[in-house]
Amino acid sequence: MAETSLRILLVEDEPAHAEAIRRAFLAAGPGAVIQVAGTLREYRELAAAAPPDIAIMDLKLPDGQAVEILTSPPEAGPFPILVMSSYGDEQVAVKAMKAGALDYVVKSSDAFAAMPRTVERALREWQLRQERKRAEEALRRAEENFRHSLDDSPLGVRIVTAEGETIYANRAILDIYGFRSLEELRTTPVEKRYTPESYAEFKKRYERRRRGEDSPSEYEVSIVRKNGEVRHLQVSRKELLWSGKKQYQTIYRDITERKQAEEELRASLREKEVLLREIHHRVKNNMQVISSLFNLQAGHTTNEECRGILKEGQMRIRSMSLVHEKLYQSRDLSKIDFAGYIQSLAVHLLHVYLVNPAQVRMETDFEDVSLDINSAVPCGLILNELVSNALKHAFPEGRTGVIKIGLRRGPGGAVELRVADDGVGLPKGLDFRKAESFGLQIVNLLVDQLEAAIDLDRTKGTAFTMTFRELKYAPRT
Repeated sequence: MAETSLRILLVEDEPAHAEAIRRAFLAAGPGAVIQVAGTLREYRELAAAAPPDIAIMDLKLPDGQAVEILTSPPEAGPFPILVMSSYGDEQVAVKAMKAGALDYVVKSSDAFAAMPRTVERALREWQLRQERKRAEEALRRAEENFRHSLDDSPLGVRIVTAEGETIYANRAILDIYGFRSLEELRTTPVEKRYTPESYAEFKKRYERRRRGEDSPSEYEVSIVRKNGEVRHLQVSRKELLWSGKKQYQTIYRDITERKQAEEELRASLREKEVLLREIHHRVKNNMQVISSLFNLQAGHTTNEECRGILKEGQMRIRSMSLVHEKLYQSRDLSKIDFAGYIQSLAVHLLHVYLVNPAQVRMETDFEDVSLDINSAVPCGLILNELVSNALKHAFPEGRTGVIKIGLRRGPGGAVELRVADDGVGLPKGLDFRKAESFGLQIVNLLVDQLEAAIDLDRTKGTAFTMTFRELKYAPRT
């Protein structure tokens, strides 16, 4: 017989029942070898001589009941036992299962026919039980090793119940608190082990766990040592099995020195932020002084061309000054709200060029876009030139119209800036990329600086659309 044959010991004193079961296994295939015993005595002899893979046993036999076997560990053997009965008595079934039976079958022709499947299912269950026993034993041994490793850990470790009772604490956690023993840790009230702020957070976490809600597995606490010293700890909490029950392992890392270093760093950053704001404020003021000098110089010349050049220079300085003004006002010193910048610049240009609101209307369509100073300055200068050109040239001889400014984030995070007007348009044949106009030359120069793409639409008036990505800061060498 092949080694893979299933060895079954059938204990049944009714020959017809035993034959029905034997035929069921024969019909299922050649993989089973069945020995039949009619009494408990015969069962004991056969099981002792060659333990089967599984035993199928009638509850009532001529010389006793199967429960006698089930309650005797040596006789029950290291194999599963199924019990059968002619009556569907639940109490009998419960008694047999408590005694150690793996399953309970009520005798019938259908039950006999299904016995191969019942045995197959029982063997799977038996295998799972054996694996569970081995796992529990391995867990017990691992828990002992785990306890020894925790005793020597440099990190503070506590094992606590769901109610917060400490059932284990290693030497490191006792040292952190300044206690001499686990009992001293247990008997010291929780509110005395935390600062008031951390104790309030502790109660919140405890209430969340008590209600079955999610509670953070990692957090920071501030504790009060036995001598009154405050220490800051980083805590990690997770579930584990301890003594066969679900408990919680809490690991403490002393981060007091790190917290002090972080506070010193934050103080230093606050000082630098104040300094940086002051720098932006002074740059803006210096640019305003330069703008005032241009204005003063313009007042001392009668040459209209010179006055126009000085005026345009003033506006370019104003567009740069406005960037520093917005950064000074911003909560984030690395970026400015460019939509707000455009709005301020547009209002300034309308005021400078004395635009009649009844003649030329300004419309805006902005998304929430922020730019750093490396991109905002050239972009602001380009905007200044395009809007200024529109105000100066798009609506001659009292012509009415609209200037539209749009700002949005395009695909992949690219910034799209659009300045359009429905005025007379640029002269036919003019290539704005090769124009002699100083303003358009500035536009092209700054477009290259931004590594941007710019397109012109002459369909209805003039519409410039510029697309670019923010410039990355190039560190000094």
